[in-house]
Amino acid sequence: MRRLLTVVLVFAAIGLVIGYLLFGRIGGDYVALGELLSPSRGIFDEVSRELRGINHARRNVLLAGGIGAVVGLITVGFRKR
Repeated sequence: MRRLLTVVLVFAAIGLVIGYLLFGRIGGDYVALGELLSPSRGIFDEVSRELRGINHARRNVLLAGGIGAVVGLITVGFRKR
């Protein structure tokens, strides 16, 4: 069980890094990790993030991390057989 969790977390981290490299760039520059991962501080911040595309980038980066976790889970499943 411990090995499963370790592999899933490693693959999730790899997915997050790949997702950030692919989707973390807005307007030619990468968004700061703190801004990408921190929650909105109010309605004006939420609107600003939506207009700048940060919410879309955040969603894609987190989705890539989730896909990485699933790939890690599948990898462990196939290795046990």
